[in-house]
Amino acid sequence: MQVKIVLVPLILSGQDKADLATVHRIKQEAFENSQVAEHLFYLVDMHGPRLTGSPCFQGAANFAVQRLKDWGLVNVKQEKWGPFGQGWSYGRFSAHLVEPQYEALIGVPMAWSPGTEGVVVGRSILVPLKTRGS
Repeated sequence: MQVKIVLVPLILSGQDKADLATVHRIKQEAFENSQVAEHLFYLVDMHGPRLTGSPCFQGAANFAVQRLKDWGLVNVKQEKWGPFGQGWSYGRFSAHLVEPQYEALIGVPMAWSPGTEGVVVGRSILVPLKTRGS
């Protein structure tokens, strides 16, 4: 027994056409009046790492609230979130190899690590780092 299949193309007439005028207005606004770079500068460069509970987080939150108010939004406020332990930030970090020859080391402390009581001295260790596939 043979089965014959007949395909009938359907024209979907219910699809909306793109409103190109609106698309062009959106693109024009993005290219001519965008404030994305300025906002990123304030959030990333000015306020730095925004670790929960840190002064940088609070500064970025204050910036966002003020910017929204500047744009005319009403009832803009920060709301308490938590409970969350304590905030964390660091003011200065440096690491130096002093023997057998001086070399500045690049690094950052782990978040929420405790401070030290001054200079910490210790032996160096070699940590072999490998990438995937090596």
